[in-house]
Amino acid sequence: MSNNFSVSAIVVNYNSGQWLEKCISALLNSTYPVKEIIVVDNNSTDDSWKFILSLKNIHKNIFLHNMNKNLGYSEGNNYGVSKSSSDLVFILNPDAIIEPNTIKTLVTNLTTLKNMRASIIAPQLYNLNGTHQISYWNFPNLLDIIIEVCFLNYLLKIFKVKSIIKKNKSIIECDAVSGASMMMFKERFLKLKGFDKTLFWMDDIDLCYRNKKDNGKNIVVLNAKVFHYIGGSSSSNYDKVIANQIVSKLKFFKKHKSPIYVLIVAIFLIIQCISRLIIFALLSIFNQKFLLKFKGYYLAIKGCYKFLIKNDDKIFT
Repeated sequence: MSNNFSVSAIVVNYNSGQWLEKCISALLNSTYPVKEIIVVDNNSTDDSWKFILSLKNIHKNIFLHNMNKNLGYSEGNNYGVSKSSSDLVFILNPDAIIEPNTIKTLVTNLTTLKNMRASIIAPQLYNLNGTHQISYWNFPNLLDIIIEVCFLNYLLKIFKVKSIIKKNKSIIECDAVSGASMMMFKERFLKLKGFDKTLFWMDDIDLCYRNKKDNGKNIVVLNAKVFHYIGGSSSSNYDKVIANQIVSKLKFFKKHKSPIYVLIVAIFLIIQCISRLIIFALLSIFNQKFLLKFKGYYLAIKGCYKFLIKNDDKIFT
């Protein structure tokens, strides 16, 4: 049954350098045939897209779309999916490397689900050294924000990774899966209207939230592996990444929660930003790299203000 479904891989690139080459090479070596590899380049300045250009004449299933500006992850993937012609879309970060059987394992498991056409399915992510990476989450809430303000999120992350290792199941149903690598039917993606382009690094959680709200399931397949270099596609603009992450949390809660809830979240997010500004201002005395993080939290405060007061939902690019 699984061989009846065609697959399009969607890769959104922005200055991913050598990681893009490894990502595409792995897709070309997939044991499950990939009908299309669609690369959306968000106006990269590092010439990483030229590698794709060199492959187009050799591999007829590779398609490159050069954008004249950085659309961001969400809008870039929405564009890529709109250009696909397969049953399934496999969304993959340019800094993620699949194993030869990853896609086959995902498709096989997807077709065993009773509501497969309403499901988002994802692999287990691994760090490059082979250790487990967090691949799924519960939907965020106010307690999560408070925990992060108190720096306790790092401790909980360790326990989360340990719990993944102890799992004896082959698949896990969860709230949200990582957008670094996920698969779903194109028709489902379009029904959900794709990723919310106003979000950044909450877009995968938001998509899963809407999928579950519409009677869908979000699934992680533990024996489907993808090696993911965290930050490989975002290290060049780390300050904007920090700002977008924080502002997008606020946008997510405003989209799905009450005004009072949003106000309380906003207060704690501002506290988080101010505390980090103080810390990184002091640390920058010893190492200038902390200035980039300082700038990120400054931009986050500015972004929260613009969103709450002026209803400006633009992302930092």
